[in-house]
Amino acid sequence: MTTKLLKTIRRSGALLVAITTLAVTPAHAVSTAWLGAGADFSWLTAGNWSNGIPTATDDVFFTIVGATASPGTPNNIVDADTSIQSLTLVNTNVGSFHTTLINPGVTLTVTNATAGNKFLAGNGAEVGAKNLTHFIQGE
Repeated sequence: MTTKLLKTIRRSGALLVAITTLAVTPAHAVSTAWLGAGADFSWLTAGNWSNGIPTATDDVFFTIVGATASPGTPNNIVDADTSIQSLTLVNTNVGSFHTTLINPGVTLTVTNATAGNKFLAGNGAEVGAKNLTHFIQGE
């Protein structure tokens, strides 16, 4: 083979390796927090989230924002099968709640795709001082 042909093959091989590496690199997690600012309580409404509708590579947070004073009354609804990377519930305001309704036949999957906390409720600083309203499975 000629020197020029060998150089072309080497460049093509390096390009193929670079493209392959980019193709198998996992997506980095994005954080999105519940705002509850949309027209409804649906997880599928972009306006309810700080960084858009959660996807399988997202870390999802519920904080004091969008919480209500009604324990047991859903203020966010998982209305389609949804996968997320992690779920954190941290509400430091006494008397405010997030209650999640998972509609009948719908599954919320927390994949635990990365290291660290996967499903975290509370902040650990005041154990027992937080109220976590259970997830309600729709009837």
